[in-house]
Amino acid sequence: MKSRNLLLVLAAAAILAGQTADMGVTLERAIRKENVEGDLSGAIELYKQVVAKAANRADVAKALLGLGECYEKQGSAEAQKAYERLVKEFGDQAEAARTAQSRLAAMGQARGEGVVAQLIVRDVGGDESDDVHGSINAADRWGRVTPDGKLHVFIDRGSGNLAVRDLQSGTVRRLTNDATGTRPGDVRASSPAPSRDGKHIAYIWKLATSHPGSDVLEEIRVINVDGSGMYTVPAKLNRTQYYVRDWTSDGARLLVWGVVPMSTPAPPEAVPGDKYGFSFVDLKTGTEHAFVRGLGGRDAGLSPDGRWMVHSGQGAAPNPNGGIFAVDTQTGQERAVVAGSSIYRDSLWVPGSDRIVFRSDQKGTNGIWMVRFRDGSAAGDPVLLKADAGAYTALGISRDGSFFYGLSHESSDIYSVEVDPRTLRPASAPTLAVTSYPGRNMFPAWSPSGDAFAYYSAREGDEIPRIVIQRPAGRETVASRTFFLSNPVHWCSNNLIATEGPQRRLDANTGEVLPVLPAQQVQGLHGPRQFVYSPDCRFAYVSSALNVNSENQRRRIYRNEISTGKETDLLVDRGEWGTMPLVSPDERWLVFHGNLEGATKHSLLLLPIEGGALRALDIDDMQGLGWTPDSKRLLVSRRVKRVNGQGPDSELYWVSVEGGASQSMGIRMNGLMSPSLNPDGKRLLFSSTETSNELWVLRNLGLK
Repeated sequence: MKSRNLLLVLAAAAILAGQTADMGVTLERAIRKENVEGDLSGAIELYKQVVAKAANRADVAKALLGLGECYEKQGSAEAQKAYERLVKEFGDQAEAARTAQSRLAAMGQARGEGVVAQLIVRDVGGDESDDVHGSINAADRWGRVTPDGKLHVFIDRGSGNLAVRDLQSGTVRRLTNDATGTRPGDVRASSPAPSRDGKHIAYIWKLATSHPGSDVLEEIRVINVDGSGMYTVPAKLNRTQYYVRDWTSDGARLLVWGVVPMSTPAPPEAVPGDKYGFSFVDLKTGTEHAFVRGLGGRDAGLSPDGRWMVHSGQGAAPNPNGGIFAVDTQTGQERAVVAGSSIYRDSLWVPGSDRIVFRSDQKGTNGIWMVRFRDGSAAGDPVLLKADAGAYTALGISRDGSFFYGLSHESSDIYSVEVDPRTLRPASAPTLAVTSYPGRNMFPAWSPSGDAFAYYSAREGDEIPRIVIQRPAGRETVASRTFFLSNPVHWCSNNLIATEGPQRRLDANTGEVLPVLPAQQVQGLHGPRQFVYSPDCRFAYVSSALNVNSENQRRRIYRNEISTGKETDLLVDRGEWGTMPLVSPDERWLVFHGNLEGATKHSLLLLPIEGGALRALDIDDMQGLGWTPDSKRLLVSRRVKRVNGQGPDSELYWVSVEGGASQSMGIRMNGLMSPSLNPDGKRLLFSSTETSNELWVLRNLGLK
């Protein structure tokens, strides 16, 4: 009887294991249908099967998350039910539950009285592969939606090619195929802008260079939306940072921001010597007519008749405040449409009308506003169309009045894990090191004594984070003010932290910001640069560039003595100026990300501080760095492919300063950054960041 019962138990276990495996396959099929094939209905049916049959709670949580996403893309209220069930019943699946909570919050932001909000595309963590996808992210934030509301035009961040997504079917296709990547120096597309009739796309084509800081040749190209008929506009562009912003209504000229010929007279309010501004470029002849200099070029568009250009940001004198500004394209004169102390962004003309839509926080939160424009000025007060719209990026307004925009959500937490000091491999699974303010903590750093660590935390009401010091028994010290994330937390001693520059310091015991050091003590930190402190903060090690945008550009690595400003050169050569510099605990080594002189490949470079040759270590594609306490090994976070292919993960490796192949530490999470090993060599801290990027459309917003 016992044998028979045992056989029954084994049989049941085998069946259960088979079902678990089957549901795992079904889940992968559902993910593919949703994200690759764009078959939302098919994906929903598969997700439902997993929810009903899977024994693995992690799989059920992932299926509920996928189910909610599919329903969101269809504009269905069922999305909220899926997310709420995930949060209520599967809270132990921390990552999925956290994402569901953020989705519920985003859905709350998108709601508005009479307004219909629909999620079109959602991308979690991004996809660094060469496969085309349609996410909204930093690499394609200049994407645009065609005036008919049918296509989203963007730059594929994996390949650098121009691509379009059909917003009705969800299918994505490339319009170009000869880009080489999205890093500086690669051949790639940039700043696409659809024509007013939606039939053509103008864009910048960046040509290859081995020296991204120097002058490079760029071209303006135009292509049909079906990928045919590409031609190069015969304009002579010989510098970087050209961007196409708009078309004239007759399709004959482009509005372009970039380098303006220095022979063009500058208006009195322009910054002396400013070489940037707006021009019209004739599509047939390539003739460039510059009409204004000295303005930023983040967003700009033309009125229906082409007489006025509107842009947002900070105006020229006498309009020093932020606002929405109009520039007369015939005279170059600028006028304030809306201005004040609030933040203004993402200005757009409503097609065929006298109205301008923009984003502003003048009511305390980001809202969508509209103002009428007549004869160079506002015709009435701005009207709030929708409050609490989030920090969106405007992507276009279609002729029927639909408003398209992108949203990005980021969640970051700090984890700890015990590691073997010899192999640096984990002894257990990582656990949360900070449980307060989940999703808002990042970039930890152990104190020199190893009994406390500091980190950044964007707490309630803080869009900009504060530095928090966590001590034993959960005791916290919170900085008295917020800080920009310009530099990681750096301990000068157990009682002192350096922040935002060598002259700014924080008392680690009280959280009080100490008086700023005299400016003369930090002379020499100039030009494009990145720097890092010595362990005791006596020195700043600086990576900078000399003669920027010149054939004589040089890389300069030097040491600045904080108290005197004395500089000591460590390296001057023709390599690109390095990023992410980090000094070893024994102050023998400076490591940074860059290339050897004459080489195009980027890697991790090691420079002996007391003299010696610069050399490359066997590791690349890095996101974060840290040292072991003995200064013999570097901890490096690298981007790697997820098992299911849906975007990148990060994995920790170590590499010896003596050379040799890098070794995996067996720790993999999304967006893994800032590895910090305790002085005892046994306790590791790091932060993990999950980012989701979305494309939304709002209908019935009242634009028509």
